[in-house]
Amino acid sequence: MDEIVFRLFSTKKVQDDFFDKIEDGYYLNKEGKQLLISEYNKELEVKMNYRGRRIEFANIIQYDCHQIANRILKEDIPC
Repeated sequence: MDEIVFRLFSTKKVQDDFFDKIEDGYYLNKEGKQLLISEYNKELEVKMNYRGRRIEFANIIQYDCHQIANRILKEDIPC
């Protein structure tokens, strides 16, 4: 996420009107959130090599989460 935010700022895609002023600072408004979510979704669709296969980043996250869950479920936890 940090990389996406940095890229949006460094390529000047972020505009002042994407933020609303609040008492303690600024709040990302609807338009700003739409830009951020759109860029995040694009990042999830990027294909990369993983365990000998070329798959989307979103599938890598899902695969790794399943692996962690399976390890936790197989652990012998004393009660």
